[in-house]
Amino acid sequence: MKKSIIRRWQDFRISMNEDKIPMGFAGYKNYFDTIEKAISRVERNMKTLIKDLGRDKDGDYKRQVIELQKLYKNNLIEFKVKLADFKRKNT
Repeated sequence: MKKSIIRRWQDFRISMNEDKIPMGFAGYKNYFDTIEKAISRVERNMKTLIKDLGRDKDGDYKRQVIELQKLYKNNLIEFKVKLADFKRKNT
């Protein structure tokens, strides 16, 4: 028996969306939004901390500032890029 056009279309749509994460009303959009907001807050606070430590006249925090900059670059920026790539591929 031949399938109707509507049934074939439904089968096609279901097979296309099986491996995608739903982002609609009942999906996981809020989780991604919360993570992105938290990352932006941490990023903003780290940048402020690095600037303030670098400007401090009373202590010499150059070594600590460099360590914080490395942490920021190696972990936070890399996580943001990987999360955006994951979201692009899977949603």
